[in-house]
Amino acid sequence: MEKLWYQISRIGLVSGEKDRRDLILLNKMAFILMALTLFITLVEIFNLIFFDNPMRYGSQRVILVWIISFACLLLNKKRLFFISKLILSLVPVFLLTLYPLLFNDARNEYIFYNAIIVLAFSIIPHVLFTPVKEKPFYYGSLIYLLVLVIVSDILYLKTGKASINIYQEVVDNLFYLKLAHVVTFVFINSGIIYFKRITQKSEADLEAKNIELKDHKEELLAQNEELISYQEELQAKHEALTESMQRLEDAQSQLIMSEKMASLGQLMAGIAHEINNPVNYIQAGVTGLKEILKDFEELIDVINQNSHDFPGETCKKITAITESLDLASAKEDMHTIADSILEGIHRTTEIIGGLKQFSYHNEEKLMMYNIHESIDTSLILLHNKYKDRIEIEKNYGKIPMMECFPGYLNQAMLNILDNAIDAISGKGVISICTKKKDKGIIIEINDNGPGIPKEIQSKIFDPFFTTKEIGQGTGLGLSITYDIIKKHDGKIWVKSELGTGTSFFIFLHPPQGDS
Repeated sequence: MEKLWYQISRIGLVSGEKDRRDLILLNKMAFILMALTLFITLVEIFNLIFFDNPMRYGSQRVILVWIISFACLLLNKKRLFFISKLILSLVPVFLLTLYPLLFNDARNEYIFYNAIIVLAFSIIPHVLFTPVKEKPFYYGSLIYLLVLVIVSDILYLKTGKASINIYQEVVDNLFYLKLAHVVTFVFINSGIIYFKRITQKSEADLEAKNIELKDHKEELLAQNEELISYQEELQAKHEALTESMQRLEDAQSQLIMSEKMASLGQLMAGIAHEINNPVNYIQAGVTGLKEILKDFEELIDVINQNSHDFPGETCKKITAITESLDLASAKEDMHTIADSILEGIHRTTEIIGGLKQFSYHNEEKLMMYNIHESIDTSLILLHNKYKDRIEIEKNYGKIPMMECFPGYLNQAMLNILDNAIDAISGKGVISICTKKKDKGIIIEINDNGPGIPKEIQSKIFDPFFTTKEIGQGTGLGLSITYDIIKKHDGKIWVKSELGTGTSFFIFLHPPQGDS
């Protein structure tokens, strides 16, 4: 039923007119009037069939109104809305009030409901016509209905068949009767006009608000599109930054590897020099031993050749050879040469062990490690840079084993000690202290170099920052050290005063469970 009512109210309307309230009400009123008059007509037909009551002019005008209403629906379907409005606002009320006069069948008693009919139909112009666009027809229809209110009763009294009971009373009070009708008509329609104007003003305000909201909506949509564009731009920039970060990480890895290779190059040079000295010791010792061995070979040859001589003669020859060779001094030299060879072998073993320690742990794998071993390994590898000029003072405390990446930690210690050695141009002292503190361990490395100016102390851990001359440093040593300590969830900081020296402090957490 609701769907049928919706289809009836939209007869003849196209997509752009779905909100035309006047046209929707035009369809509804035509259909309601048609349905109402059809019902009255069916009652009249029932009355005719069962009670043999002939249809008079009252029934005929109802049928005509039904035909007019149906015709208006057909006109609406043909989109002749304006003609349908005029017909529906003028013709039905005329048929219901003045139609009997055309056939000289008017009765005086009709005056009791003619005014009511006109007043009821006066609502139609308010509904169908818009005061702005159809102003002449709107007010013309109201004037037409007002004329019907005044004239219809007078015409009925002049030409209609008189009723004995009421005729004289109506004639005597006709003025007051018409005045009441007019006042009622004016009151009802002026009230409707007033409320319609208020409604129209509210609708105009609402429309203005709707337009404003629509403008705001369009503005918001534009801003939304702009934000979407910004978001896409930001997304593109984010992807570009992510790609750049990946490239920077790759470059950092390459720089770390370059720094390691540079450190290894310096180490190899030092190691070559360090290994060369003990090798020279061994070579010199072996040469001396060969000379002494030749003398002993000569002695042995004499003993072997004279083994059948008398003991006295043999002893004399041996004594003569011994005196000429100074075997006592040779014996002492042999011990000295042997000690030199052992020292060279010890140094070579120590250097090779340190190199193995540095290279063996150069892998990214967590394991328990002794910090003192890391420091000692770095000092062995750097020995060539500080020997004969820098004194190393070690003050190792009792600290637990650390769970760390040994290769990275070796690199960090090597970088800090290397910087401390480079900071001392002549003779000096480097002190190394380890101790437990605040549920962790502190490694303190001090040098008595010239110190670091305060204005650059905050920059020493920045990548590529260096105070060394071009070609002597990459500026990555301390930056890499800082990253390594952060990787171990530790802290590193520096204290320095010009003319006094520099102290580096490293704080590391021991593995959980260690006291």
